[in-house]
Order: sequence, then C-alpha cells, then structure tokens
Amino acid sequence: MGTYTYVGPPTLRPVPATDRKPGTAPDTPARAARRELLTDSAARLLKALPFDAGMPCTARDYPHVLNRISEVWSDVRAFSKLMNGLLIDDRPDREGFPAAVILELDELQQHRLRLLRRTGA
Repeated sequence: MGTYTYVGPPTLRPVPATDRKPGTAPDTPARAARRELLTDSAARLLKALPFDAGMPCTARDYPHVLNRISEVWSDVRAFSKLMNGLLIDDRPDREGFPAAVILELDELQQHRLRLLRRTGA
C-alpha cells in the first residue's frame, strides 16, 4: 500500500515516494512516519473552498495540517490561534513551510476572514 497524495478534490491516489514533484520536501523516515491521509472533514473543507483558496501544495505535502485546520474551522478563536501558530514561527529549531504552502495558508486565512465579514460574526 502506497502513500496517498492530494491530486484535486475529492480524489486521493496512491503515489510512490519517488513520484514527488521537484522542490517538495524529501521523504525522510520521520516525515514518512508522520504522513497522514486527509480526513473526511479536511476533504470536505477542500472541496468547499473557492479556487483562489485551494491548497494543493499543503494537501499534498502537509495533510496533517489540513486535518488540524478542518477540526477548528467552525471555531473562530481556535482557527485564528492555529493559523497564527502555523504562520508565525517562534521556534528557532524549525525549518518552516515552503513559500507555496505559506501562501496557501495565508490565502485560506484571508478567505476565512472574508466569510466572517459576510456573516457579520
């Protein structure tokens, strides 16, 4: 059984570890051990996002992050706290996310703010 990679809503397909796009983080034993599949709630969230807030790099390389985001999506404070923790790295021993993932996370945060303004919450 191979790993599963996000290839667009709502399909997941097995992808060998060597079938990674150039510039993405290499699989290390620690990364492979942490690899998760997208949960149903994360897949539903991705499917509901508009195209400009799509998250292909995050879904492909950091599905555990999308799983955490989907868990707190409906809780404004928890979502804000999680996003701040993801986007503002205060741990010097961490490498951080690739630029493409940071852009996706930032766009998701902006999308969530637009939704809040529309609903008046």
